[in-house]
Formats: sequence, C-alpha cells, structure tokens
Amino acid sequence: MDRLQDRELPLWQSAVAASCGALVTAVALNPIDVVRTSIQNARQSGNATVASGKSVSPDTHATSGNSLATHRYHGTLPASMTPFRVTVSGTLRQVLRESGVRGLWRGWTAAVLTVVPATGLHFGLYEWTTQWALQRWRARDENAHPAWVAPATGAVARCAVVTILSPLELARTSMQVHGGTLWGTLQHAVRCGGGYRALWTGLAATLWRDAPFSAIYWGVYEALRPQLNHWMAMATPPRVDHEHGAVRGAVHFTAGVGAGMAAALFTTPADVVKTRSQARHGMPSTKPLAAGQAIQGARAASTAASPIPPFWTALRRLFADEGAAGLFRGLTPRIIKVIPASGLMMVTFEEVKRWFRQQRRLQDAPSSHEAFSTDECAPSVMNGVSACPRA
Repeated sequence: MDRLQDRELPLWQSAVAASCGALVTAVALNPIDVVRTSIQNARQSGNATVASGKSVSPDTHATSGNSLATHRYHGTLPASMTPFRVTVSGTLRQVLRESGVRGLWRGWTAAVLTVVPATGLHFGLYEWTTQWALQRWRARDENAHPAWVAPATGAVARCAVVTILSPLELARTSMQVHGGTLWGTLQHAVRCGGGYRALWTGLAATLWRDAPFSAIYWGVYEALRPQLNHWMAMATPPRVDHEHGAVRGAVHFTAGVGAGMAAALFTTPADVVKTRSQARHGMPSTKPLAAGQAIQGARAASTAASPIPPFWTALRRLFADEGAAGLFRGLTPRIIKVIPASGLMMVTFEEVKRWFRQQRRLQDAPSSHEAFSTDECAPSVMNGVSACPRA
C-alpha cells in the first residue's frame, strides 16, 4: 500500500494504532528488557577471588541484596556476595533467585508510561512528516519512494519524542536495575543528581542510540515491505488472496523483524552507554548491610556522585576498558527482544490503521437509501454535480 493513502487518517488514529502495539510488547517483553539492562550495567573487571580462594574469570561478577547492579572487587569477595557469570541464562537465574518471578517485571509501570506514549507519538509524527515530505517530493518526482524520506523523518520524530520523555526513560532504566518506585526514583535522581537537570541524564546517549535506530529502522522497513509484497505475490498461487490477514501479517512481521535487527545491531554500543549513565541514579537499598556490602555501597555511591562523562568520552572509555565485547554487551537479549517486538509492533500498527481506514470509509460512504433516492437528484451544493446514479 502506498504510504500516501494514509493521509485520510488523522494523527491521533496513527498514534492510537502504535500505542496498542506498544502496550502489548512493553508488558510481554519486560523480562527480556530486565535481563538486557542488567547485563549492560555489568562492568568488566580483573580477576576477583571468592571467599573460598578460587579465582573467577573476568566475566564473573557479584551481586548483593535485591540489586542487580554488579560490582568489581579486589582481593577477597565478601561472603554475602553471590558470584555469577554475566550471560543471559546466568542473569536470568540471578533475577529469579534474588527477586522471584516478580523481578522479571521490575520497572514495568515506568515502561508502560514511557513506551506507550513515546511509541504512539513517534509513529504518529513519523506518519505525518513522511506523508508531508513525500507529497512535496512527488510534486517534482512522481517515482519518489517512501524509503527515500523515511530515515530523515523517522530520526526527527524520534528525537522530539525522546527529549520530551527522557525523565520517564531514566526512571524505567534505573528501576529495571535497582528496583524502587517510579516517583521515588525520580525524586532520588533530582535530590542526588544536582537538581531537575538530572532527569535528563543520558539524553545524549539516548539520542545517539534512537536517532540512528529510527533512521535505519524506517529506511529498511519502507524498502523491505514492498519488496516482500512482490516476493509474496510471485511465490504464492494465484488463488491465494494477497489481502488476507495472514498474508499481510507475515509481510509486516518479516519487514519489522528485518528492520529491527539491523537497527539494533548498529546502535547497541550507544545503548550500553545510555544504560550505564541512567542506572547510576538508582534507589539505594533499605536493607541492613553487612561489612562487605557497606564497602560496596560506599563505592557505588562514589561512582553515582562522580560527574557523568560526555557520550563520546564514555564510549571511548568503554572500548578502552572492555574492548569490543563491552560495546556489544547485552546484544543477545536485545536481539531476542527486537525479533518479537518489532514484528508484533508493525503487525498491530498496520492492522489497527487498516481498521481505522475501513471505519472511516464506511462512515463516509452514502447509504443505499441516500444513493438511490429520487428526491436527491438535484445538483450537489458542495460539488455542483448530480448525486443520482447514471444509467
């Protein structure tokens, strides 16, 4: 379907269509996001020695209490700390051991309050700006393709949304790592971060992640979707209805997954920097601390109080400390999330838009009584033509 055919949809209907998909993916895939943020917040360290005297590998970290933030130690690891290997399965077991199944949905309220309006506003703005740009481009070149303008319009729309909702994104990331409540996390960030500017901590890293992500995502999606429609038409028998819901859904799902995977792979380093910047404003634990935990808490507080470096400085430091592996930490759970999230998001978005278009056409179409009434054969006041059917 040509993107210009969506002009009949108002902005709010495109936003509602996107919000429906965002709500489903935000709640269903929150456990994967918890694992991803926990892995990305882990920092590479040198060999540590556990209490029994065994040496553990550099990818082995330790946790305490109900916080999933990991810490580096020199010398003997306190007995109260639990070593675990920073892998998807290891992090998942640690979440379940420390917080139970409820821990997998840590930060889901902030996720819903962030992802649903952000996605709705982003997709709505993207639709509007793309149609506006494409209409003017086609006035000069009727063969202009949506993929030509999609990277720019997608990035611009995303930057606007990210800037507005950055405080909620900070709270979501921090809650997934440290726990706490939405309001408590925001208050703690303001109190310990030096004022209300702290609510926009990590904004630069978020923009460096989301602007390229949206540019790649929409560019690939708009280029891949018509190509998949063509391949589907060539591969299926003529008797198959290409407008069938299953066929449409397969095209939208595959295009969304392909676009999401390409964008996620390219922007993971920025995602790591963003996660670590925003996780520093986590709520402190209220549980009594053992001696080793008190030392760890002091070190964590010192880290949180230190100024957050600019994005490119943090990125260079990450590469210098942890190498290429550190730049792509958390890539596996991110890809695992992107595959169903991007597919479900685009299927829901396109199908809800299609439903809105059908409802609008039904409302605009004249009823059979109006179309064939002999009392209404006078010329229309609006367009000056006869409303009667012609023989």
